[in-house]
Amino acid sequence: MSFTFSTTVPAAPNNPSVDQPDMLQNNVATNGIVAVDHITFNTLGGGQHKQVTFNSKNVPAAQTDPQSTLYTNNITVATATNTISASTKANMFFRNQDAIYPASMIRAFGAFDAAGTALNTWNMSATRLGAGQYNITLASGAVTGVNFSVQVSSSSTNTQTFIDHVYNINAMTGIILVQFGIRGVSFNDPNQFSVLVLQL
Repeated sequence: MSFTFSTTVPAAPNNPSVDQPDMLQNNVATNGIVAVDHITFNTLGGGQHKQVTFNSKNVPAAQTDPQSTLYTNNITVATATNTISASTKANMFFRNQDAIYPASMIRAFGAFDAAGTALNTWNMSATRLGAGQYNITLASGAVTGVNFSVQVSSSSTNTQTFIDHVYNINAMTGIILVQFGIRGVSFNDPNQFSVLVLQL
């Protein structure tokens, strides 16, 4: 997408009728560029955003408070505190004077009841295999490979030392097996549980 715009009109020595075709072109270009990701002229809500589209991956300059920037990029060089990102696709970052913060690390989330029924989810589903055991399946493209972090939490009405949980990521399928139970006793269903998947 591109817009043709003449920066030399209106020219001071020219009669406006001479520059009219170029001024019309500029007016059409302005109308067109404002309409990209915005509500355009002569429309209720004019000037408001529909969305923000990032054209490319960028590394922003250092920021001085109160300035800050939101941008897309991927980490390609390891530093003392950052490693190369798992994906080569654009990720969102926020930068202020203090540091750069990844804004798109949450890849999937799910809250489920004891039967594995979704209460609210994003990019994942659960299947109950048996008492206290669930397969968590991530949507295609939610993560790259199996190098991601899984955070699991649960609640239960069990009065014993409930509930320990463990998980295992199947390297072949990417499916996460989550197991809940009383340590050294048996697997048990939680009342409710949630799973959070993070990856840069």
